Amino acid sequence: MTDGMASDSKSFEEARIRVMTMAIESCVDETCPIQAQLERCVDQALQSRWANPVKTYIPTARFPRGPGVHPAGVLPGTGDPDDLMTALATLAVLGDMHGNSAATEAVLADIDTHKPNEVLCLGDLVGYGARPNETIDLIRSRRIPTIMGNYDDGVGFDRDDCGCAYKDTAERERGQQSLMWTRSVVTNERKAWLRTLVPELWREINGVRARFVHGSPRRINEYLFEDRDPASLARIARAADCDVLVFGHTHIPWTREIEGVRFINTGSVGKPKDGDPRAGWVLLTVDQAGTVTSTTRRVPYDIAAMASAIRDAGGLPDHYAHDIETGGQIG
Repeated sequence: MTDGMASDSKSFEEARIRVMTMAIESCVDETCPIQAQLERCVDQALQSRWANPVKTYIPTARFPRGPGVHPAGVLPGTGDPDDLMTALATLAVLGDMHGNSAATEAVLADIDTHKPNEVLCLGDLVGYGARPNETIDLIRSRRIPTIMGNYDDGVGFDRDDCGCAYKDTAERERGQQSLMWTRSVVTNERKAWLRTLVPELWREINGVRARFVHGSPRRINEYLFEDRDPASLARIARAADCDVLVFGHTHIPWTREIEGVRFINTGSVGKPKDGDPRAGWVLLTVDQAGTVTSTTRRVPYDIAAMASAIRDAGGLPDHYAHDIETGGQIG
């Protein structure tokens, strides 16, 4: 086989796997037999991922690199493999900034004091808050490996739906107002950058396999609440193919071991919903023996300024200003 034919074959295979992956994510029924068949195909295609000797690993077939976004020859977030194979490896994980630039700045400053080996972002940089462009720039300027959240997808691709779950009609109307406003404000160049974000990230940390997603390993917008049906969480754990699963999307931090997999929800930087309005992020530590420790950090920031920015935006519901003032505990 010539080099050209080998390259074409590889490109076709990568495209095929990506299409199957998107089909899986679009299926909302976890018992769907078609989804199960597709999952098996993707799993078979990627079954050798843990055999890669590089300790910081991303399945390249799933995560193409956008031109001009990441350093030449470096996949998003690969960093230095040796950084995560030390006596005490630390990762800082943040997510769900939602256009709250002040909260993002405060969290990044707090992260800097801990000097982690690497910083990862779980996505949803935009939506609800009044400073989406500034928030994107804070993450992008540091070249932080970033997963695409459902709101990043909605804004980056100018969709009419952000993939959010709403409790009632009023909440849905507010959500649509936020999506349309954010779409109108985020620049085309930044939307193009949002479209390059990856669906998930993988790391091997002192022998511990960690998987990082926005919502769940199955769908970008699936909510994994701590009080979810235990049988459902157990199914997700068994299929996760990792030792540690790190995710966001719910804006409520929690951690628990399920079926031998440590589940870690990082909460939210810019729009917490657990009654604590301070910005949240997680410091993940793995010692040389493979013992995993996660610490949820809460960081004060200028909430009043960000609430005022929402109220002055001329297109965002006042509800979201109250949201960040109360930690999501309105009424």
